[in-house]
Amino acid sequence: MELLQYWKIIRKRLILIILIVLLFELAAVFYVQQQEPVYSTTTTLFISPSTLGSTLPYQMVYAVAPLANTYSEYMRTRSFAGLVRAQMNVDISEPDILSALSMEYIRDTQI
Repeated sequence: MELLQYWKIIRKRLILIILIVLLFELAAVFYVQQQEPVYSTTTTLFISPSTLGSTLPYQMVYAVAPLANTYSEYMRTRSFAGLVRAQMNVDISEPDILSALSMEYIRDTQI
């Protein structure tokens, strides 16, 4: 087939092609509008215990790990989830908030 024959076929079915494209566009817009928005964020905490005073840096690593574990465990409690829910002013259950949180302490750092 020559290029001219392809063009004639496309011109003959142009309205059908445009309608199909519009139909899929409308379906995509409808699908996207029906989706529930998902929000995501990350943060990095720098743990610096003020009670250590003049502790040497290598000693600070040993003092930070228990504090980081304490913070991590606190962030897994329902009271913390309640604070998050109140601060965000959303209707999300506390168990849903807790299941969405994840924490990781980077060993031998203050992060």
